[in-house]
Amino acid sequence: MSTGSSSGSTPPGDAFLSACRTPDEQDTFAWAGMLFGLRKQHPALQRGEQQNISADDSAFAFIRAHDTHKGCSRDDQDGKMERLLIVVNNSDQSRQLSINTQETAAEGCTQFISATDRDSNGQPGMDGAILHVLVASHGFGLYQLR
Repeated sequence: MSTGSSSGSTPPGDAFLSACRTPDEQDTFAWAGMLFGLRKQHPALQRGEQQNISADDSAFAFIRAHDTHKGCSRDDQDGKMERLLIVVNNSDQSRQLSINTQETAAEGCTQFISATDRDSNGQPGMDGAILHVLVASHGFGLYQLR
């Protein structure tokens, strides 16, 4: 019993083969590949703890770090212990998120460094203990915290 076509052509609908993907399937494939690449690059995305710090109907923010029970300190400013802020916006509009960092793993952090080359968001900024970050429509941001 043969499983391929006699002409040796690729069977239609096999989304694992780039030649057979629809444009939507290719977008999904590229998106997933980018996320897998980020996970491979960042130890905090592979192991450690997660602390959810903000959520509403269309946006979500959380921190991944080795230890989420304390905020940034001078001791970890060298970046040896990776601490990441992830913000996600599922809205049809860009969103300006304002997140209270008191008593979170982001408390005391003063630097927010984009950890992707695909960042279309504004640079996060602090106003006292409130973190402000602009997140693109249906987008996300990944920031190293120090």
